[in-house]
Amino acid sequence: MIDQLHRDPPCQRSCAPFPPVTRCKTLSRSAAKGSGFNDLRTLQDLQQPPRHQATNTTTTNIASMSAADADLGDAPTSVLPDGATDDDDQVPILSTDPDETADVVDTSMPPRVPGFRVGFHEDRNRLNRRTMEDAHAIVQDYRGVPGEGFFAVYDGHAGRQAAAWCGENVHTVLANLLDEFAPETPIPDLFDEAFVRADKHMAEANIHAGCTAVACLVQVQEDRRILYTANVGDARAVLCRKGQAIRLSYDHKGSDPFEARRIVDAGGFMVNNRVNGVLAVTRSLGDTSMKELVVGNPYTTELELIVDDEFLILACDGIWDVLSDQEAVNLVMSCSDPQQAAEQLVHQALENMSTDNLSAIVVRFVHVQRRPSHPGGLQDGDDEPGDGVTTPTPEKVARAGQEGEEEVPVEEEA
Repeated sequence: MIDQLHRDPPCQRSCAPFPPVTRCKTLSRSAAKGSGFNDLRTLQDLQQPPRHQATNTTTTNIASMSAADADLGDAPTSVLPDGATDDDDQVPILSTDPDETADVVDTSMPPRVPGFRVGFHEDRNRLNRRTMEDAHAIVQDYRGVPGEGFFAVYDGHAGRQAAAWCGENVHTVLANLLDEFAPETPIPDLFDEAFVRADKHMAEANIHAGCTAVACLVQVQEDRRILYTANVGDARAVLCRKGQAIRLSYDHKGSDPFEARRIVDAGGFMVNNRVNGVLAVTRSLGDTSMKELVVGNPYTTELELIVDDEFLILACDGIWDVLSDQEAVNLVMSCSDPQQAAEQLVHQALENMSTDNLSAIVVRFVHVQRRPSHPGGLQDGDDEPGDGVTTPTPEKVARAGQEGEEEVPVEEEA
């Protein structure tokens, strides 16, 4: 069934090197010839990086994830600009299961499984912006699957219509694709198709505005949880692993030589690092009048979450223009509460004189440790004092799985 997916020319598939966390492998697809290159650490000598990077970082036997204890306040699934409503500008909305968007926080989940806590904050930046053009989506128990989640930030330009449409619909488009295609269909291909279909829907609805996008899906696969990301433009996803920032997205900008070459090869031109002298990003959703040049095919990554993965930051370029990846990670590490962390990111960006709209999502992962079920807490080979809760080293987690010990959730605070 995968052959039914939209297939774009290899030159349109986005790519970037991915830092080798434990060990990396590339999906068996053709490498993009004209795609972008980020100057990421440790892989600067890579000339033709793959358009999608898969990483195998499995060192522990992690059980399925729960969405319990998410800290979302009263935030809806998607956020429209200040003062806006769903009827403004007649933004068309796809049909959505009301159960999927109405109850963002599910506190009925059992607490003794891994999960995540989520915070979100935004600011129009009133000193520099008259309108708020960002939107976001936060969906827990995605597609009715306990422990799965979808998170996204959409940064609009030339109006709010595209970002608002994406905030209400992209997660539904992806969910429909997951139901439509066989389970073995690669999720990155489905993300690509979801973005292509989003472009098609907006073109049919005569939406001429555009937006950058960064989206992630946390999926439970037996005893593992996999993190998938997709982005177009310069909205960014950054993972914190043992205190180190790892970028999971790719900045599609006119200043990127590979992306600039792709634009020229497609018949466009670059002026002051802008596509046809107009648009600063080289990939986006919407922007119908420039779609032959400014494509919607995303850069994608996938990796297996491990106990060293502390949190994920999704944010628009208003944050990243004034904060480096590591600076943002350091700030979030100082806040155990993800809602407070998201607020601190936005406030720091304002203090650093950002001139753009600001939106940030912080997803803090709660991992599982193993607790011995026998009295006394410790057995031969255990070297942890106290009540028998052991440090989640690969050896101990593997041993716990073999011995049939029960699981307890433990969040590793930064």
